Amino acid sequence: MHAKSILLLALGALASAQNFVGFPKTLTCELRSGEGIITTDDTKAAVASARRTLSTPNAADENTRYCRSLRGIPLYAITLAGQGTFRFAEDTKTNTVTFCDSNGDITDFSIGYPARCQEAY
Repeated sequence: MHAKSILLLALGALASAQNFVGFPKTLTCELRSGEGIITTDDTKAAVASARRTLSTPNAADENTRYCRSLRGIPLYAITLAGQGTFRFAEDTKTNTVTFCDSNGDITDFSIGYPARCQEAY
């Protein structure tokens, strides 16, 4: 039990040391199973846990909503089961994590990609 408490404390300290830019208070994502909600706390905990997939080493190479100008900064994706997926760029030199975009798992057939989540700021 003590080790778990120390781990949670360390993850919280890591998340609080990072500067989170552009993250909405909530993301509401369309899922096949219904609606998924991702909160700011969810995103910070997920980023701190390092459960991520590298999308590209250069966020500017991807067609994201908010990170097209971030050259040389890696773009990551994290899928939270039952909630949705969000992508972010992490600049380790400035310790800044920038929200890039998000999506559910239902395809918007008008564009051929998963539908974006609704952002509430």
